[in-house]
Amino acid sequence: MKKPVKIWGIIEGPITHEEYADGLGKDMPEGFNCVMLCKVEVNGEIDAQNFWFETFDEAYEWKKHFDKNIEPLEIESNFMEGKYNG
Repeated sequence: MKKPVKIWGIIEGPITHEEYADGLGKDMPEGFNCVMLCKVEVNGEIDAQNFWFETFDEAYEWKKHFDKNIEPLEIESNFMEGKYNG
């Protein structure tokens, strides 16, 4: 079920599969090559969650947004276990 998610900022990343592979790469879901730890709001609760991206460029678009804006990104997502698969 899709629900609204607000991403308030990036805590860490983007981190590529190669960088991540040093210790945790085995945990990266298949088909994803980049991860970011983000500050999110779901149902009014603030938390830190990983968001997985197929490419570095997709993740970097979020980074560019937060380099210039303080407004959150709002997405409708199948938000499960911190995996962005919108």
